[in-house]
Amino acid sequence: MDCRKLSAEACEHAVQNERLPMRVIVQVLFFEQIRVNGSSTGYSTPELTTTTLNTEDDEWDHVKEY
Repeated sequence: MDCRKLSAEACEHAVQNERLPMRVIVQVLFFEQIRVNGSSTGYSTPELTTTTLNTEDDEWDHVKEY
């Protein structure tokens, strides 16, 4: 199932469906959150991953300074 192509109504039903695996429900919630936030870059998230990694590296550098 391609969660990115689900309508808002289909997402709502998918999240409430007890028969779907948790992995699918999490994917539906993730892509719905991206849609709600108005991501204009599509559904790929390499920018988020890079930002997260850089932030974690910066935090560790800050911790090492002490």
